[in-house]
Amino acid sequence: LMYTDKTTGRTFNSQLSGANSLFEYSDDDGESWTPGQIGPANGGADHQGMVTGPYPAGSPLASNPLNPGYAFYYCSQSIAAAFCARSDDGGQTQGPGMPFKNLDCAAGGLHGHPQVAPDGTLYVPDSSQCIASTTIDGSSGKVIAHVSTDAGLTFSQRVVPASTGGAGSDPSIGIATDGTVFMCYENADGRAHVAVS
Repeated sequence: LMYTDKTTGRTFNSQLSGANSLFEYSDDDGESWTPGQIGPANGGADHQGMVTGPYPAGSPLASNPLNPGYAFYYCSQSIAAAFCARSDDGGQTQGPGMPFKNLDCAAGGLHGHPQVAPDGTLYVPDSSQCIASTTIDGSSGKVIAHVSTDAGLTFSQRVVPASTGGAGSDPSIGIATDGTVFMCYENADGRAHVAVS
């Protein structure tokens, strides 16, 4: 999996390797590569995703002299659980994987790839039925987005109304420059749906 930061031009490359992943980045369009830390020890073994974006407004991390002006997130999945780790030095090292997906589903669908809004909010779309109704009122069996407003330390879930999850994997989120969020997913009726926030 590859991802390029649009501001700096740094390209990140990750490849699954057993229960973790190999990781590297390039600042010269792939002419040379710098090895980075492998995925976090408590991360998942499947379906990794990478994204960069600004820190949330007011975060003291935004002025960290080690980072290149953005946060780097690495998210991965392990059966039902899933985790996101943040790097504050451009991807060289990563913090611990922070859980964002509940453990109350035995085999949920794959989550989609993370995205960061212009205000620093981190989104991870999820089409599975893993969220119990006791966790979020009315969310059982719905398509959801895992959302973090504190640079990946904690996550809450936002439910897509009138959706039925579990039909397909890899839902996708796109974020406009004004912060409008578009979420595309396969509903349980087998059709593609788009929700707007």
